[in-house]
Amino acid sequence: MLFDPAPKIRREDFFDREKEIERIKSLLSPTTLVLGLRRTGKSPLIRISLEELGYPYVYIDLRKFEEKTYINYKDFILEIQNEINRLTKKIP
Repeated sequence: MLFDPAPKIRREDFFDREKEIERIKSLLSPTTLVLGLRRTGKSPLIRISLEELGYPYVYIDLRKFEEKTYINYKDFILEIQNEINRLTKKIP
């Protein structure tokens, strides 16, 4: 697919940002903030860095809830549960 709106998690899918990825990897801490305009690649930078460093993380894409006028907390909890299940599958 030429354009996929989902955030990238592999460096091969995210081009021309090697310097930013290496900088985030060297500066990453539990209180790291990555600020910028919307849709400029902040989430992929963080996710690629975490994947390459091998850090466990939970990622919840809140765009799933943007269209809803009423947010069902059960759906949100299920999303957290799915991410925790994904994380536990990666841990040996």
